[in-house]
Amino acid sequence: MKMPFSKFTAAFITLGLISISEVFSANIAVMVVETNIPHELKNNHAGIWESGIMDVFFAEGFIVSNARILRVAENDREDFPPEALDDFQQAIENGSDYFVLTTLKYAVQQDSKVPPDISNVSVKLFRITPYQFVVEKKLELDLKKGKSAQLDEMDKAQAAAKTLLPYFGRKI
Repeated sequence: MKMPFSKFTAAFITLGLISISEVFSANIAVMVVETNIPHELKNNHAGIWESGIMDVFFAEGFIVSNARILRVAENDREDFPPEALDDFQQAIENGSDYFVLTTLKYAVQQDSKVPPDISNVSVKLFRITPYQFVVEKKLELDLKKGKSAQLDEMDKAQAAAKTLLPYFGRKI
């Protein structure tokens, strides 16, 4: 039996729209900010957190990009430091739907030549259009030392990212 062209076209378009809706994913910009750490000290904490968070979002099918890693003196603001506004604007221009700001707060210590430990982490999720603060997850950290320290920290970064997944407005 031959189906009329208009019914065939309507069925095809409907089926296409249903399948395509799952193909389009949110676009997420990720930024890491370090506080209470001298600029001259080298460490790899920010890179671990950035990679861990981006890996989770990418594995879930999101389109993920990163902003530069910032170091600021302190960040007690509800949104994000003024130094990050250019990166937020760039995320808007690049078509991002969400902005994830991860703040690594280091313990203040006397010896400025030894890299300090991270005392706590804040992961904030912002919707870009319309602008809206969505959620903040705060973590107190007790990181392992030695060979397994980086893996432990990567696990914590990924766990933090997973807590944000329900807030992206799609079923996961």
